[in-house]
Amino acid sequence: MSIDHNPAVFVTAGEFKAALDQQGGVCAVCHKVSRRLVVDHDSEGAVRGVLCHDCKAAKGMLHNDPRLLRNMIDYLRSNGGS
Repeated sequence: MSIDHNPAVFVTAGEFKAALDQQGGVCAVCHKVSRRLVVDHDSEGAVRGVLCHDCKAAKGMLHNDPRLLRNMIDYLRSNGGS
């Protein structure tokens, strides 16, 4: 397992493990076990949780905007997504 993080957001290995344990050892979004995990943080640097690389990338591509995420969900549902 690798731990990627923004150098401006420092968490110890113990804090990382505690956050991951609190999530059941899986990504907070997709709930999958991943070998590549990333610390997710808000714009102030406060840690939100631990995400897999794919979920962190998807969140970033949606510019951390819940409205865009809802639009994506609506789009997928109206076009045959599950």
